[in-house]
Amino acid sequence: MRQFLSLAAALVCLLASPMVQAQDGGMFAVRVRAGNLSPANSDASNMALSINKKSTTEVDLSVFLNANEALELAILSPQSHTLYSAAWAENVGSFKQTPITLVGQHHFTGLLGGARPYLGLGQAYTRI
Repeated sequence: MRQFLSLAAALVCLLASPMVQAQDGGMFAVRVRAGNLSPANSDASNMALSINKKSTTEVDLSVFLNANEALELAILSPQSHTLYSAAWAENVGSFKQTPITLVGQHHFTGLLGGARPYLGLGQAYTRI
């Protein structure tokens, strides 16, 4: 799973860099892309609970503070999940969630070929 996340992050950096090459402070970028909700499904109870995976759309807005620094707010579309118990061999409930993520980004400039990869650090919030 961690390999998938690392690969996905690298792919996002490569795909996003052409969109933000001309961005300077005060500018912004709006993107729509695919998102994936993959719960860890590690249940310590004797009910063997698990939640289904979902692929969905994501809308994000990046606001550039200057040529190198940006803030990104990403919101996935609302999702319904089913809670399944392997011990009872049936669905035991459901819930809805709308994950929201705020990420601080540092964009690297002056690289060969005009590429502008970035590193980001953020926090996700999900209320169930």
